[in-house]
Amino acid sequence: MSKTGDVTSGDGARTELDSLNAARAAGVEASMRPAWVDAIGSLFLGLAIWLASMQTLVGAVVAVVLLVGGALLNIRFTRRRGTLTDDRAVGATILAYAPLGVAVGVAGTVARDASGWVSALAALAVAVMCFVYLRGVERYQVKRLARGDYGPYDLS
Repeated sequence: MSKTGDVTSGDGARTELDSLNAARAAGVEASMRPAWVDAIGSLFLGLAIWLASMQTLVGAVVAVVLLVGGALLNIRFTRRRGTLTDDRAVGATILAYAPLGVAVGVAGTVARDASGWVSALAALAVAVMCFVYLRGVERYQVKRLARGDYGPYDLS
């Protein structure tokens, strides 16, 4: 007797496994942080660098308020609780952060010693780099979670 369509047959098992993988991928995709949250958080960081470069008390206070607001926005709209913390994920996050860290350092130096337009362009460059970083790390996490490419102790 043939068990065509039954889960115990090769074709049925493959179909069931594919549907389970598709359901896991759809669930992980739905848990992604919205891109607009990353865009606003990146904009807040760029504005904070620009305001702090003015070297005034008001600029510094508003910069801190923007940074805290961006962090709270990120926390509020994070839909997924687990993140990958294995060696590959930590290494990929560090490699993705390196260009952003360099951009923040250069922008902070340039913005402090430059005119208004140059400091605004440096802050805009940081905002763009921050957005690329946040979206890249989020895509990396989602891609690996959707594939099930992690061990039992790799989530925190």
